[in-house]
Parts: sequence; structure tokens; C-alpha cells
Amino acid sequence: MVIKKGNNIVIKQFILVWIQFAAMLVIGLMQHRALMHAWPVSFVVVSFLLAGSAFIAFRKSKFSVMPEPSANGQLITRGPYKFIRHPMYLAILLFAAGMCSHEPSWPSILVASILFINMYIKIEMEEKLLAQQYKEDFTRYSQHTYKLIPGLW
Repeated sequence: MVIKKGNNIVIKQFILVWIQFAAMLVIGLMQHRALMHAWPVSFVVVSFLLAGSAFIAFRKSKFSVMPEPSANGQLITRGPYKFIRHPMYLAILLFAAGMCSHEPSWPSILVASILFINMYIKIEMEEKLLAQQYKEDFTRYSQHTYKLIPGLW
């Protein structure tokens, strides 16, 4: 499937990013008491470390929260990207899992589920865009890295 760049793709990306940040905010607000317990805090710390190391790997490239790669960007394969293709998305999901693991409730599980589905859609969109932009380089890279969870997917 070829994704055509233009207004529709920009609107879809904006919506996905908005849902992502809104869901993280809602989970943080609903589950703020989780930060007083070691188990959820350990997830949050790992998520921040993973996101930070992924951000550092971008140091010489243009970083964006949008799934679409920069026109003059480069394929990042260092740091955590050496093992998984979407470490920042994994960091977001670890944050949500950590926050929701303490006193889970139906509303927090619902929001976390929406976040997971949103991230899945965003990953699939980004994979197609990366394949279009980086062609053989992305194909080679994706053959020896996992999308999100090392050893699994």
C-alpha cells in the first residue's frame, strides 16, 4: 500500500499524535497515585530512560513526533534503534502500563487500550512511510530488528 503525502496524511498524523498525547495525559491524571509506588515508578523510569536514549540517537537528525520522516532526514539505526524500530513508542506504552498497573480501573484500561491501538496504527503508518523514503535501507534494517518488542514483534 502506498501512502500519498498531502493534506489527508498530515491530518491523519496530527490526529494520531493528538490521541497519543491526550491518552498519556488522561492516564497520568487518572493514575497519578501510582507514582507513590515502586512498581509503577520502575516502569515510568525505564520508559523515560528508553525515550531519552532514543532522543539522543536522533542528535544529528531532525526529530518529529509525526510518523512521517523528514524529507532530508536519515534512517536512525543507532542506540535503541539498533534493536527495535520504535523505541519511543515502546517507552510510551511502558509508561501507560506502569501507570495502569497500580489500581487498574476500567476507565484507565480503556484509555490504555485506545493508546495501544493508536500506537499500532501509528507504527504501521510510519513503517510504510519509512519504507517509501528509505527503500532498500529500511528493508535491510527491518529484517534484523523488531518493530516494538525485542524477541517478539
